Amino acid sequence: MFSLSKPSVYHVHAQISSVFKTIFRSYHRNEPRRPIPEELVKQYDRKTTKRSQDHVNRLRLSKQLSWLLRHNGRQEGLMIRSDGFARVRDVLKLHSMRDVSFKDIQDVIKLDNKARFSLNFEAHGSESDSWWIRANQGHSIETLDLELERVGSADKIPTVIHGTTEEAWKIISKHGLSRMNRNHIHFAQGFGRKDDQKVFSGIRKSSRILIYVDAAKALADGIKFYLSSNDVVLSPGNEAGYLEPKYFQRVERVGRKLESLPWKPVMNGISESIGMAPEAK
Repeated sequence: MFSLSKPSVYHVHAQISSVFKTIFRSYHRNEPRRPIPEELVKQYDRKTTKRSQDHVNRLRLSKQLSWLLRHNGRQEGLMIRSDGFARVRDVLKLHSMRDVSFKDIQDVIKLDNKARFSLNFEAHGSESDSWWIRANQGHSIETLDLELERVGSADKIPTVIHGTTEEAWKIISKHGLSRMNRNHIHFAQGFGRKDDQKVFSGIRKSSRILIYVDAAKALADGIKFYLSSNDVVLSPGNEAGYLEPKYFQRVERVGRKLESLPWKPVMNGISESIGMAPEAK
């Protein structure tokens, strides 16, 4: 009944599910319970363990690449061009990347559904010198020109959301969003629900508070917005690096369903308890 000749993890999972159904039927019929073949269980464990380890390795490498290309590469001796690109060969020469191959980097980029990186082939010299990699946003290196698209109208970004934690919201609700040590504050153009297959870059999965921004009002007040190559909305904020609470349209808490979160924006020294930002007077 069971085929044990190198099945995929999904095939093995289906076989185990079939066995469980048989056991369930036997239980209700008071028939002798049927054990799951030990070899089948071992195959399932091996497949899932390898797949889980591959995912962990890709996640670790993604974080390493982000740290190098966004923040610390130049301090480690990596030559990063003004457009943010670094030669892949030079990345692989770094001590921190000694166990990494070009294929590992390709896999990270191919399987990253948020398109955090760009990989370009520029034909000159040998093939190993022709591959270049760049982080698409999130940099703290100030001298980079990432060829961002300047947003001139709110029609270009009808939905602008910043995701954060409940702990951080306590500070943000009073002082606004800060770019901190980065060049920009990051925003998503949507928020994926369980029934939504689209993945939105610019918002962490761990975010529990969603801040909707009135981009039209902010643009009218001179706040700049940009779009990165993977459609993340970026803003440097005001001169102090903040996007003030007066530009928040509404705030939601993520749970089994989204709920409006009451908050108290301070405008002109007057605190109002509302769920939506007050209209400008």
